[in-house]
Amino acid sequence: DDPESYPEVGRIDIALDWNGNPALATRTLSLEKISYSQMDESRVPAQGEFDDLEDWRKGYRAYYQRQGSFDPDMIFIYERFEVIEDFAAEEPT
Repeated sequence: DDPESYPEVGRIDIALDWNGNPALATRTLSLEKISYSQMDESRVPAQGEFDDLEDWRKGYRAYYQRQGSFDPDMIFIYERFEVIEDFAAEEPT
């Protein structure tokens, strides 16, 4: 865990595609520390990969159990961000 690598509100990051090329520029809008057990249904849809809170809990529990580090009190950093540039959208067709 390197606190210097944590997102910061206002920071702009570049997300890479599978080939390591810049895909998106995002700006962090807000950060919230929340435990696994405190996660609620309202935060799940924004992640775009889980059906509902039960699916989220099942997925994260399974992942961290495989890592041998699951704890219902483990803390997540919940980040809200906006896409400020889509580099792929600028590619000529």
